[in-house]
Amino acid sequence: MMNYEKITNVEPKRYKEYLIGKIKKAYNTNALFFNRLDVVDRSKDEEFLIRGEKILEQFQEEDNVRYYFNSLGFRSDDFIKSHDGEHILFAGCSETEGMGGNLDSNWAYMVYNELSKKNKLSGFFNLSRGGWGHQIIIPNIIQYIREYGKPDKIYLLLPNISRKYEWQGNDKNKELYAHKIKSPYWSTEPEVKDWFGEPRIKQTLEEQRVDLVNFIILLKMFEEYCISNNIGLVWSTWSEPDAQNYKQLKVFKRFITVPYKPEVILKSKSFVVDKDKEKIKFRKRDWHHGYLYHYMWAEKFLSIFDKK
Repeated sequence: MMNYEKITNVEPKRYKEYLIGKIKKAYNTNALFFNRLDVVDRSKDEEFLIRGEKILEQFQEEDNVRYYFNSLGFRSDDFIKSHDGEHILFAGCSETEGMGGNLDSNWAYMVYNELSKKNKLSGFFNLSRGGWGHQIIIPNIIQYIREYGKPDKIYLLLPNISRKYEWQGNDKNKELYAHKIKSPYWSTEPEVKDWFGEPRIKQTLEEQRVDLVNFIILLKMFEEYCISNNIGLVWSTWSEPDAQNYKQLKVFKRFITVPYKPEVILKSKSFVVDKDKEKIKFRKRDWHHGYLYHYMWAEKFLSIFDKK
């Protein structure tokens, strides 16, 4: 049997370097693993315009966009523990939160609104926020279930996989971690600036490959968690290159591909063009996917459970 004490004495410096220091409060495990639901500095029923006056000048024709948040800062009804009706949860990033437009232009609300016509639902529950990646979204769904019970169905739309937690260095022997958003490897620009003016570095091919492996492990475990708990999960991504990878892998049980070519639906007789409200748009005011994409995504998600 190996002598543990002897081994550590041989390379004490290397052993100590392996141990992480105390996590700094600003980047503690609550932020990293979401042991509780994230609470931001937003008041209930808060109302504001997106991204400030500079963006409003460019999009004056849509300056009536309003955001209302629940008591925990989500664009959703207040979360409840007792559900009178079918319990449905939506989750994702800014696309599922509906940034850039009112709720009627958001795929999650479209699905909710359509389902509520035929079924009794317990409310509109949307656990999404701009900038989030799968490393936040999935653990936060688990914590939501601990707090508010198992949903009957989960509709999940993920962003590209380059949104993740990374080590940022240390400050006086305190480990620093932060959630970083990088431009995807397949991005046409090596470096872009987001709306807040901060430089965003492009993800490397090697990083994407490592992230893909980690993503597969997490999503497969999450799928099995939902299956074993009798939760009707269906998920996809708005990132077409990522979707092609997931489809080729053939390892996921609850993954679907959503439409990525809005031109197709323009030829469909089932799509009604609302010219008065100018809903037929490819991009929203802040360059998120427009109404046409959200309409297609909603139709696809609705069709999955209809078939079953």
